Amino acid sequence: MASREASKEGKELINKQRKQKGWRYKDERWAIAAGRILSPNLDWEQQSKENAFIAISESTMGRFQRGKPIRPDSFNALCQALSLDANMVATVSTIHQTIDAIDSQSLQAELLLDMPKNDVFYGREAELKKIEHWLVNSSIPLLNIWGAAGIGKSALMARWVKQQTAFLMTIWLQVDCENESPELSYRDFMEKILVLAKKFIPNLQRTENLNKDFDLLLFHHQILIVMVGNFDESYRPWFQRIVQQEYAGRVVIISEADFGIVFTETNKIKLAGLQTAEVKQLWHHYTQDQDLSVFNIKDSSFQELGRRCDGNPALLQFVIESIKNNHNGNLGKAMDETLTISEPFKKYFLDKAFNARSAQEQQVLRVMAEVEDWVNIEDIKALTEQIVYTDDLDTLYKHNLVQVRAIDDEPRYAISVLWRKYLQRSRPTS
Repeated sequence: MASREASKEGKELINKQRKQKGWRYKDERWAIAAGRILSPNLDWEQQSKENAFIAISESTMGRFQRGKPIRPDSFNALCQALSLDANMVATVSTIHQTIDAIDSQSLQAELLLDMPKNDVFYGREAELKKIEHWLVNSSIPLLNIWGAAGIGKSALMARWVKQQTAFLMTIWLQVDCENESPELSYRDFMEKILVLAKKFIPNLQRTENLNKDFDLLLFHHQILIVMVGNFDESYRPWFQRIVQQEYAGRVVIISEADFGIVFTETNKIKLAGLQTAEVKQLWHHYTQDQDLSVFNIKDSSFQELGRRCDGNPALLQFVIESIKNNHNGNLGKAMDETLTISEPFKKYFLDKAFNARSAQEQQVLRVMAEVEDWVNIEDIKALTEQIVYTDDLDTLYKHNLVQVRAIDDEPRYAISVLWRKYLQRSRPTS
């Protein structure tokens, strides 16, 4: 993948020039200055009040200053904002001059960075067929997949994206609208989509009309756009306008709320919990290294387990792993013990897992619950103001408390929606 990175001397130039401008390590003013260069059509006066990091993320700014590879356009914009010559800052051997040097498969992987890499997937055959039916038969270019947090909405769509052949280009965008940072507007989404699409379609023409550019993109190109978030009522007019268009491309909205009158039964899917047979499949996957025959498990036990967890896959995976570790995989024993607990079933398991961690690990989890993006260990150290080792994060990963993925050959960490909601609800009040 094409990239640019700062040399040792370049990092010194960056640091010196940043301090001369009076900018912090990850300063909003710097992000806005670079953003104006990358996306001149965006309303940057409004961005200064809302989300300054729409074009350049805080994580990218950190990588830039540490001499790690980042996208060439972001590298050049950050340099230009500092009034520096990008060629003087960069490591010459990593400079790629044209988009033609980018392998299309690598670029598609870049556009799908936010897509979950779920290796375990059970059931949902009917929902997969419904997505395919919508694609082939529906004249409506927009589909809404909705349901409770952790119910498997993103996993369902990711599964379909991996096996589909209709779209050569898919863009997956995710935003945490419940995070403390301001919510992205639909215009921000259009701009981000167009910036990403231009990497795949170098001759994509832009005008000063954002709506027109977005419409032309989907009218001329068979592109699939997947947007994940909890979108408020301000998005309704935009979704309503998309529904009324005739596009070659398609848009999928993944949300916890149903948008009601905007969508009909032909272009929305409400995702429910897993059925008993699917709960059994999950159980067998997570306890496959044990002799299950000695436990004499009945279907009624799996039915009760699914009922207590509302069939929620995210919660079920965690609870099954917990029963495996704490009850030797004995489902019946675990169910009997938790029958006497007055607290909600899932809170019992979440409390138990969280309280078993050290004070430092708990602090790491609390901080990560407030961060919407995937972060590296340096970001976590800065946020917690503590010494954090990779082994600490590996331990949290092994206990299903954090997720890990490789981005630009570097491990990044995040917590699931389930744990984010639990920790935010458990946040100490001042």
